[in-house]
Amino acid sequence: MPRSLDDVDYAFVNGNFALASGLKLTSALALEKIPDYYMNLVAMKTADLNKPFVKDIRDAYQSAEFKTVAQQRFAGFVPPAYQE
Repeated sequence: MPRSLDDVDYAFVNGNFALASGLKLTSALALEKIPDYYMNLVAMKTADLNKPFVKDIRDAYQSAEFKTVAQQRFAGFVPPAYQE
């Protein structure tokens, strides 16, 4: 879809395609507000919930460092509720 932008007046482009093609989300005319239930999830087997690697992944995903990197690298994205 990003390749068609030169041929149209406006277009709807999914964020992942926009970012992959070098477009900046902050240059969009508008961004869709995405409900939390459409956000990406990290899922684990119930049997693994108490294993150290699960705690490590959870801690990393919810860390301030991850939030900072996501905001810098994907400027303009709609963050999940826990990052607001």
